[in-house]
Amino acid sequence: MPLFMDYHQFEGITVEEVKKAHIADLSVQHKYGVTYHQFWVNEKAGSVFCLMEGPDMHACEMVHREAHGIVACAIVEVEAGFYELVMGKGHVIDTGHVLHPDGSVDPGIRFFISVCFPQFLVRENDAKERWRQISSAVSMCHGRRADTSGDETVLFVFNSAVNAVQCAVQIHAFGSQAGVERGCRIALAAGNPVTVTGEFFKETLKLATRINTIAPQDQILFSALAAELCRNEMSNYPGEFFRFLDPSDEEFVSVLFEAVEKKLSHENFTIDQLCMDIGISRPQLYRKTVALTGLSPNELIRHLRMKKAMTLLRKRSLNIAQVAMEVGYNNPSYFSKCFAGTFGRKPSEISDNVLSYHGF
Repeated sequence: MPLFMDYHQFEGITVEEVKKAHIADLSVQHKYGVTYHQFWVNEKAGSVFCLMEGPDMHACEMVHREAHGIVACAIVEVEAGFYELVMGKGHVIDTGHVLHPDGSVDPGIRFFISVCFPQFLVRENDAKERWRQISSAVSMCHGRRADTSGDETVLFVFNSAVNAVQCAVQIHAFGSQAGVERGCRIALAAGNPVTVTGEFFKETLKLATRINTIAPQDQILFSALAAELCRNEMSNYPGEFFRFLDPSDEEFVSVLFEAVEKKLSHENFTIDQLCMDIGISRPQLYRKTVALTGLSPNELIRHLRMKKAMTLLRKRSLNIAQVAMEVGYNNPSYFSKCFAGTFGRKPSEISDNVLSYHGF
């Protein structure tokens, strides 16, 4: 049967209260063909996440309604393999309540590191060694590969802030080694499995990839929530290793990227249109974009177009002319020139020759 996870928000909730509700769910779930497996509680944030199997969302919701009348804020279907990958294995379950293997409370929050070594596209031998080092660091820190965007950015997931920060610092050290020409971009984002508007970790995965695009090559960039949750762990390392996004800047980055990504295929997409889409003046847009990304709005649009082109080329489902059209270039020759200027290789070389080193 399909796997589902729901999200509840309460003020002052306790683990014992949720255990009672879980026991009530178990007493009526058979009526609806549902199995409630386990739940995560974050008492400080007042959030609860329940994992269950059932024929559909409605049946899962009806169990809650009959058992105790508490309706979830959101419920989403979860792909079983991806669930296990992101949430991990070896949980300790106490009357449905999920704990870490060491017995500490697992609040359901996961930490995602996004890593990008742009020079790997043109230094294939070095790429193998660097990804071998990264693979070892991720494994030693109990992390797992979560997802790849299809370009040169890879995502890893960790159950704890301690492990995520430790791994990010190790990867930062690899990128600082002599011989790595253009540096390494590292970003760390944290999030809950389900939100009111998002699918299973969809918002956090998207945020981790987006802020990697603007991460400085000499620092680890933290999302606002990751910075808050990792504060104690960061105190063990030099402060110059880290840079943080405050909530307002993070919101601007999300709105900006969302607006640009929707129009990447529009050849005549203008800065004035972008300003209208996000409700900001042209001078304000320029100042904030440069301050947060180091790029002008036009440069950012071009950069995101090239990243999307790389993703499409690696999928190999479109030819170069079709890829050019998808990212707003009607002239394939000009597109190829821009692509080569960004990545150091022609689109034909990417689609035919470049191997992925993300398969460890």
